[in-house]
Amino acid sequence: MRFFKIFLSIFVAFLLSISANAETITFPAGSYDGAVDSKGRANGQGIFIFKNNCVYEGNFSKNKIHKEGKFICDGKTIYEGKTRYGRFYIYLTDDKSVRNNSIAKLETGFDSNIEMKKNNKWYEAEEVNGVFELTIKGQMEFDNDQKGGSSGGSSGGGGCGG
Repeated sequence: MRFFKIFLSIFVAFLLSISANAETITFPAGSYDGAVDSKGRANGQGIFIFKNNCVYEGNFSKNKIHKEGKFICDGKTIYEGKTRYGRFYIYLTDDKSVRNNSIAKLETGFDSNIEMKKNNKWYEAEEVNGVFELTIKGQMEFDNDQKGGSSGGSSGGGGCGG
């Protein structure tokens, strides 16, 4: 598997190197091979290899993972589709009531958290013995909303390693 990743990186780097605007950029979370803009930022098609050996292949915009692409970890595609500046959701239940809210950044790597949907809002959750339930924070926010408060539920942050 490692040989495949190295081969893929070299092959993509070769293909992109024949373009005038392709180069390799090292970031704290890994390295990028691909198209760059006039300011030297990852911009356009490329590949990013995270330090945890996960790979993102797809589109970049101003040093951010953006639009179409796919994430590969341990030889398996864990997500393929659209991202919005690195943010993507992996639904963990068939009814889409529980999701892994993930974000991938070139500077910091992956971050994620589990969220559970209750009354059309997302709240922080966790998996305990194979069952998804609200965390203490998520339960407090949910209870507050039930009493008429306006915490707004969880909308942030995401982690698949890093």
